[in-house]
Amino acid sequence: MDLHDFVGHMKLVNGKPLSEGMVLDEAEIASTRRILLHVQTHGGPVMKLCLWDKAAMDFCLKFKAQGNTPSVILVTTLNPKRLGGAFTLSTLSPSRVFFDRDVQPTREYLIWLSSNMDVATRVNADIVTKAEKATIAELFSYMKQGGAKVAWFECTTTIDGVVPSSAWYYIACGECKTKATK
Repeated sequence: MDLHDFVGHMKLVNGKPLSEGMVLDEAEIASTRRILLHVQTHGGPVMKLCLWDKAAMDFCLKFKAQGNTPSVILVTTLNPKRLGGAFTLSTLSPSRVFFDRDVQPTREYLIWLSSNMDVATRVNADIVTKAEKATIAELFSYMKQGGAKVAWFECTTTIDGVVPSSAWYYIACGECKTKATK
């Protein structure tokens, strides 16, 4: 199993946009034993980062102790997996959580973040978790817009049939019949 460390900036904490003076719902965190973060590294896609058990409680304690709302996070020993169909980084028992000025990688990222706020704010955190149905044609139209922003799409498809010994080469939308070539 390949384990990874992640450093980036937080967009959402349990579905709420990161804001100055943010207060965590400790009762909810204690009962669910989990915190779901939406995080982004540099200009990459927004990803889900799930903190479980001890890592969730450590996050909560460190978050409160910061005094002001932290923006940069480093989490060690992460297991990449699919949860609910979405790619998610999940903590394990040896995972550790660090914020803004705790360690050198977070300090370096904080410096990068402060001088690259245009990249950091490129994705609207309020929209990240909004599930919307769209046809392939609508996605293509969005991607072709001159002013389109960087976005990450998670798609669900239905396989209508399989032809043995024949590789698929496109996906067609059942609604609009638009094809996306592989």
